[in-house]
Amino acid sequence: MNLPSLKRPSVLVAAVILGASAVTFGFGLKAAGVYLRKLPIYPADNRPTRKIPAESANWKAVGPDRREKQEVEEVLGTENYLSRAYARKNDKGVDMSTLLDVHIAYYTGQIDTVPHVPDRCFVGAGMNLVRADILMPLNLNRQTWMEDTTVPANLKGKVFRGLTSTNSAWTDALGMRVRLPIDLDKVKLRVSEYRDKNDRRIFAGYFFIANGTAVSSAEDVRLKSFDLRADYAYYCKVQFTSTLVTGPEDLARQASEFLGEFAPEIARCVPDWIEVESGRYPADNPRKTANP
Repeated sequence: MNLPSLKRPSVLVAAVILGASAVTFGFGLKAAGVYLRKLPIYPADNRPTRKIPAESANWKAVGPDRREKQEVEEVLGTENYLSRAYARKNDKGVDMSTLLDVHIAYYTGQIDTVPHVPDRCFVGAGMNLVRADILMPLNLNRQTWMEDTTVPANLKGKVFRGLTSTNSAWTDALGMRVRLPIDLDKVKLRVSEYRDKNDRRIFAGYFFIANGTAVSSAEDVRLKSFDLRADYAYYCKVQFTSTLVTGPEDLARQASEFLGEFAPEIARCVPDWIEVESGRYPADNPRKTANP
């Protein structure tokens, strides 16, 4: 097959027209507020998830944090993650019957990323899936929450400010009001049940924080993080796993109790999306000129 020569006038004209169309199309998308390329974004001071405190009023870490081998981290797709076991505190130390494995992983700027969820990872590791996608409401303690009335009206969903601990031993931000993810009060835990090779029951549940909003599915992550109108894309998976709970309801109860104390600290490890949308964060936010 003979390819057309670029020296021919008709081919040159076509190439120029295509090039001009591509440039015009790009400017048109930008003018319409559509961004096909997503910029990476990080929380204030680039705070990593491992900075989430090891202790709160009622919970305490058990054992060291787990770090995966390099090849596992490559599959995971991020080095910014926390894998830590917690248990409820009691008079003797901790109640090991409440042991809860907490995994929090942060991703940014990856528009083609498919979130790693237990449905894929656990089955890939040889476990048998017994029940999947059981949506359990989270009953979060909101006693210290305050609704944020400064949020722009164009942003849908409620935003609350949570309070970090007032005990300096449990936080490096004493009594700080932190914006929580949009709709955190309504998000549900997506729980699945597995059995390992020893026929042991394992329950795992998760939700995501995607571009500032709490959502319950990988599909919702794509809708939020990869919204064509957004300059930036990030999501954070928050996952709870236990072999000791009695079922999905019990896992949701423990996760609710944990989040009631740790939600502000988790929120410190993701960008404040209200600041991003307003153009005030980060310093080179393209929206800054649109929102002087």
